[in-house]
Amino acid sequence: MIKNIFATAVALVGIASAGTAHAYDITYGVSFGHSGSSDPTRPLPTFAAALAARNDFFDGGMPAVQDFESVAVGTTGPLSLTFGSGDSSVVATLSGTAGKVVSVASGATDEGRYSVGVPPGSMGNRYWETKATSTGSTFELWFDNPVVKFGFFGIDVGDFGGVLELEILGGTAGSSTVLTTLSPAGAITGTRADGSILYFGVTASETESSEWFRGVRFRSFAPGSRASVADDVFAFDSFTVVAAPRTTPPGTVPAPGTLALLGTALMGLALLRRRA
Repeated sequence: MIKNIFATAVALVGIASAGTAHAYDITYGVSFGHSGSSDPTRPLPTFAAALAARNDFFDGGMPAVQDFESVAVGTTGPLSLTFGSGDSSVVATLSGTAGKVVSVASGATDEGRYSVGVPPGSMGNRYWETKATSTGSTFELWFDNPVVKFGFFGIDVGDFGGVLELEILGGTAGSSTVLTTLSPAGAITGTRADGSILYFGVTASETESSEWFRGVRFRSFAPGSRASVADDVFAFDSFTVVAAPRTTPPGTVPAPGTLALLGTALMGLALLRRRA
């Protein structure tokens, strides 16, 4: 299921969930970038549609968020990122052919790119940056434990016509699935995509372990013959993760060893009752 939240009635061209046996829920919202009446050298003062998508994705909870504020500027992959703490924590390894941590002064942008915080007034300075290429540049996050939710803010995506493709990796069956393609062609290219903020989230069923995933791949590229968009640079912030349940999900058959231990425990209880 795809839930779209747009800033206006204009639909974003090219968001499409690939046909798959998995029933992932996708939450998506975009706050369009600067028009002729606003200043492209400053962050968007509000981003209601993207924020609404983020809140819908959070669903009243508070998932673990990585905002890069504690990561040194210029850091490239592989990079270890910790989400949350305790039993529900997840450690991700971010790696790939492109990307680095960038910092921009508060209230400013780097040609439309900047850090996004929530609420808008809490914006930091650092974010992850990558560039579209004619052959496609990629980066990945691999998680040390399965996850059921992953979301992020994307800033300044596609103002030069670049495309962002997302892929779910390493489900329990070892598969990979092209989840969706964000292609902001037509309606929001150019000035309207300059400095725009989108929020994207994918949610798997907590009770269907076959949907749980171990990684996400980002691929940014210049489609077709648009080699000139190789300078289209994307920013990402506030990666968000929710770990899969650490207990056996409903409907999962316990392993034979587990059944044997359970049988031994029940026999022990029966003996105790007889002695009592």
